[in-house]
Amino acid sequence: MKNSRLALLVQQLLAQSSSRETIKLAVGELLLHEMKIEQEWKELTTSTPLENMKLNIRVIPAQQQCM
Repeated sequence: MKNSRLALLVQQLLAQSSSRETIKLAVGELLLHEMKIEQEWKELTTSTPLENMKLNIRVIPAQQQCM
């Protein structure tokens, strides 16, 4: 199953006429594994103008708190 947020991001980028070379994405470590995001990005952008855009992923570590 594809990540709907990532698919929406790809749709929004395709709708923009931008010549970006890189996109930076910050995700919580509990959301998805970084490799899974990279794989889905590749699948979603293959044969599109975004195909050669570099994806930089910053994983935000989860924090445990006692309240």
